[in-house]
Amino acid sequence: MKLSVQDRRFAETMAAGGVALTEIADALGLPVAELVEQCDGLEQKAARANARVIAAAYELATSGKAPSVTMFWLRCRLGWAESHKVVNTVEYADREERDDTNVVFHMPGEGEIEVPAGKTKGNGHG
Repeated sequence: MKLSVQDRRFAETMAAGGVALTEIADALGLPVAELVEQCDGLEQKAARANARVIAAAYELATSGKAPSVTMFWLRCRLGWAESHKVVNTVEYADREERDDTNVVFHMPGEGEIEVPAGKTKGNGHG
């Protein structure tokens, strides 16, 4: 059975997404060997897709444009963990009550770094 252009694109997209060749072949109703023969480079599609995503994530993590990606990198690659510690302060008579949330970063082998409320929002004010 000769695959159509649409079927080849389907196979390439599925392979790039990490779907096993056996599953792709089953979905198209042909043996794996025939699928590989008709779709050149199918085995490398997932590796190439992963490389593109890694490059994009690296760029975002190191550019400062996406702090969430930078934090993801720190958590996954460096083992950072984040927890929130609530500090309740009640002032006397003429002062108001306030709740501040401090962010505590746990770093393996390094202990903790506590960032006062407001400092994590990038405004520079406490």
